[in-house]
Amino acid sequence: MWSRHVLLRNLVNLPRIVRAPTFPPVARSLASAAVKKEVAVKTPRKRRLKSQPESEPQAPQEQLHPAESPKSVDLASGVPAGSHWQSVERWVVFSDLHVSARTSDVCCQVLDRVKAEAAARKAGVLFLGDFWQQRGALPVTPLNAVLEKFKEWPFPTIMLVGNHDQVSMEGLQHGVTPLAAACPAVHIMDAPTTFLDALWLPYRRQQSEITDAIQAAVGQAKVIFAHADVIGASVNELYQAKEGLMPDEFPAGTTVYTGHYHKPHTVPDTNIHYIGSPYQVSRSEATQQKRLLVLNRDWELEEEIPLDIGPRHFSLSTQADAVTELPSDLRPGDRVQWMFESVEQSQEAEPAVQELKDQGVQVEVVMKPAEGTQRIEAAESLGPLELLEAYAASTAMPADSLREATAILKELGLNGGQQLQGHVELDLHILSISGYGPFREEATYELQGRGLRVITGQNLDDPASASNGAGKSALVMAPLWAITGKTEPRSETSSASGLNIKETVHDTAKQARVKVEGTVNDKPFSVERAASRRGIASLTFQLDGQDLTMQETRMTQQQIDQHLCAQLLPRAVFHTQTDIANLLEASDSAFKQELGQVVDMQVWEVASDTASQRLKAAKEQHTRTEWTVQARRGELASRQAMAESAHEDASHTLQDIMQQEAAAEAAAETAAAAHIEAKTESIASVPEPDSAGREQLKAGVASLMTEWQTAREGLSQHQMNLGGVTEALKASKKQLQAYSPIDAELAAANVARMQDEVALCQRSYEGALQAFTTTEGHIQQAQQRLNQAQARLDAAEREAAHARQAAAAADQQRRQVELQEQQQRQRAMYERQQRRRDAASQVESIDRVRARLQRTMDSQAPWLEVQPSQDPLALPALPYTPGASIMDTAERCAEGTRAAAAQLSTAQQALASSQNQTNPFDALARNAKAMVKKVTEELQAAQQQKQALEQQVAMLTVVDKAFGRGGLQSFALEGVLQELQARTADYLRVLATGYTLKLSPTRPSKNSPDGIERVTKTVMVQIGGPDGEATVRERTMKQLSGGERRRMALALALAYGELAAGRGRLKCNLMVLDEVLQHLDGEGCARVCAVLKELPQATVLIVGQADSYVLQEFDAVDTVVKENGCSKVLPA
Repeated sequence: MWSRHVLLRNLVNLPRIVRAPTFPPVARSLASAAVKKEVAVKTPRKRRLKSQPESEPQAPQEQLHPAESPKSVDLASGVPAGSHWQSVERWVVFSDLHVSARTSDVCCQVLDRVKAEAAARKAGVLFLGDFWQQRGALPVTPLNAVLEKFKEWPFPTIMLVGNHDQVSMEGLQHGVTPLAAACPAVHIMDAPTTFLDALWLPYRRQQSEITDAIQAAVGQAKVIFAHADVIGASVNELYQAKEGLMPDEFPAGTTVYTGHYHKPHTVPDTNIHYIGSPYQVSRSEATQQKRLLVLNRDWELEEEIPLDIGPRHFSLSTQADAVTELPSDLRPGDRVQWMFESVEQSQEAEPAVQELKDQGVQVEVVMKPAEGTQRIEAAESLGPLELLEAYAASTAMPADSLREATAILKELGLNGGQQLQGHVELDLHILSISGYGPFREEATYELQGRGLRVITGQNLDDPASASNGAGKSALVMAPLWAITGKTEPRSETSSASGLNIKETVHDTAKQARVKVEGTVNDKPFSVERAASRRGIASLTFQLDGQDLTMQETRMTQQQIDQHLCAQLLPRAVFHTQTDIANLLEASDSAFKQELGQVVDMQVWEVASDTASQRLKAAKEQHTRTEWTVQARRGELASRQAMAESAHEDASHTLQDIMQQEAAAEAAAETAAAAHIEAKTESIASVPEPDSAGREQLKAGVASLMTEWQTAREGLSQHQMNLGGVTEALKASKKQLQAYSPIDAELAAANVARMQDEVALCQRSYEGALQAFTTTEGHIQQAQQRLNQAQARLDAAEREAAHARQAAAAADQQRRQVELQEQQQRQRAMYERQQRRRDAASQVESIDRVRARLQRTMDSQAPWLEVQPSQDPLALPALPYTPGASIMDTAERCAEGTRAAAAQLSTAQQALASSQNQTNPFDALARNAKAMVKKVTEELQAAQQQKQALEQQVAMLTVVDKAFGRGGLQSFALEGVLQELQARTADYLRVLATGYTLKLSPTRPSKNSPDGIERVTKTVMVQIGGPDGEATVRERTMKQLSGGERRRMALALALAYGELAAGRGRLKCNLMVLDEVLQHLDGEGCARVCAVLKELPQATVLIVGQADSYVLQEFDAVDTVVKENGCSKVLPA
């Protein structure tokens, strides 16, 4: 029966077999975290729920790809079909045709010459790029002329695509496609290709595409045909290319033929040959000998064919140069720029100039600027790239802006010399008018060779007026309406406007019609404009027997503007009393726009438009990026607020959980103490056996010890096999009852000894209680250390929380809704976790009970042991009734222990489940941290992009200013501005003695030592002093009287017309002055009339009122008479 005490002790050990004691998981994780996060400890916080190991959140990243190997170059994509190419024995090579509306006739001559040379040699044709002048939409008339040439083009022809031909960035969309569609003999090479032992390289913006193709074709080509920039090549006589391909990027020993630059030449110390343009495209190509090349089938040079097609350009500086520099075979269309030191010198050379004009030579008379007056010497004679570099040096233009400006010129194909505007010599012969203004009936008026003639009026319908309303202005301005559609020569910037279409029609007529006939460059033309009362207009244009009328009035007007230079007529030919002062009073922008009509500024205007568009796009992108930065900042702040709110909610929830956990632990401790006390009392209540049964008990105990040992081994192998132990216990119990009692003396001795042992057990039990108390103290110390670790962890978490305050979540409203839903789920989860924690607390309490009970049983073990020398099987059977209470007590203890073990197992399972349950706040925290990192990275990227765009905007702002009217255009106009000043001064010497109009390209500024790029008009007046010495004083326009201002305006307007004629832009036989003598006194009118008598125009029409000064001064007077609502002209 005593074996049940042994069984009780073994059953207490059962939890050690089920689960080995481990360090509490919460404390383990906290300790690990405390080691990993060694930060400064601040205010302690209660420990949080166990969570999964926290990893650094990662924002979504783009997938990384291994570095790509260079793309292989397909050099077979452009190979043409057919075998006839291999049979060609020779090739005629040319390049850079630059077809445009201005050059269409010359280009057709070049194509005829190429066709003739190829036919004579039975050769094929190679063209090396830049067939068209302007990329994009092709002009219909030149396109039709070219297609007509290629319609019967029989020669195998290979054409490279140049930069002027290309439209798309990759170069595959281009304007040469129609040629191949019209002519089966033409093949276009628009991609790098090897064919006929040659490498064909069309123009590419990315130089790497060219170098890759060159490397891929090593060993496959004897020669290279290209359209490319090569560093060191000559753009013209003065400028070498500084960007492009290095010469050594081409294979050594391989001959290269290329287009792009117009000067025929070989790059020094290389085998790179530029074919050159077939005619002089611009003035910068003057004196260049153009050519065609002939190559054999092995790509060896056989022949150079000189070309002399199209207008040639010449520059003269003295009259002697006209004899030495000009060739004897001058032909119509040749262009001569003649520079004179002064206006007087140009007047002396007028007969020689006129002689050249009579031969059909276009002469441009230019005044040489005074020494040191130009910031860039000879700016007008420089090409676009040279002028850009000179401007950059003069203004200290940043290097990045200079690179961008150069790139724009190259991309637009403006890096070479610009095509000159056509010279226009316009002679107006006859004006026909009907239904226009007061002229109801058809009338004609002669405009040719009328001399200086006054137009006055007589209004017979209005007794209150003598000449007003008769129709004088309507008559002289009718040619302007026919050619331009304007009834008054107002500038584009003027706020006033002329008559609309309906207002031009006579009250009783169905339509207004005005027709002008004459010649332009000795070719007859006629323009007729009509307008109905319903506002419908029609316009026809005939030139040299060809009808140039288009389907739309707008398009017909473009033809008229192009051939007649109609845009200059309102400023150079037709002047009214209200518009004569427009040029004098024009703003900087308007004044430069008028000068740009005389000097071709198309290059800079196109470049300026491109730079402005790029600047606008960069500013818009910068604005969008700024919005992105602001949005990311707002998103970051929102997510920060969201994270702080979630953290506060989590802290409150965890605090509640910790309080519940503390209460549960306290209750578990109380229950454990009560359970231990009850177990101790049950053990103490075991009755002491009498002396008569001691020996028998010893023998039974020894036998049971042997059986217990066997059962323990089986228990270790089969994990809690209680069934075998129970059967062994029953067998031992029967055997014990069969034993005989021992003698009384021996039993008494045993009882005495056992009483001593019981006393020893009592002392051991008290020692165990003391040890239990000591252990409790150790537990409290461990708990304190655990709390300290928790405090360090809490401090670290607070530190991390402070660090995370720089980031927050975006989309506040959506996140709040999601958080509320998640919090509801979390509350339900926390309730389940609370129950699991209660179970865990019970398990821990059972663990403590088990430990204390174990110590108690260990302390009582000595008195349960028997002497090993005694044989329990030899003892006689000894019935022992009082022992039943011991067995009952042991059985109750065993049952309680088994129940505790079962409860422990259940609690362990619940605890394991609780431990495996992740903290829901961890996922939220990780997501928040990841989003904060993602938003932060996006914000940084946006800020970097914003900074880059700010730099780009700053760079493009400099480029836009450089190409604008305040930049290069202002520098380019310095020469013409000084010439206009000189010509104005020549007129002022007669009109206003002592007055000078000074035109400066800049205006002084306190903030800029070089001044502002703004044309300044300053009047210098010579005033006599009291001592008789004259002094020059500066005057503003506001300080001038009405008459003084009118004389100044007349001088400037007449000088501008003379400038336009001298530069060859527009020379007209007609000058119209409509009541421009307003505000002038008698002396002023006399001086104006003296100037008008010397004007070179064959017809000068002066409109004057009845009894005005001009009627007294001039004899030739034509009168417009109005009677019965209709006007007619009565010639003198």
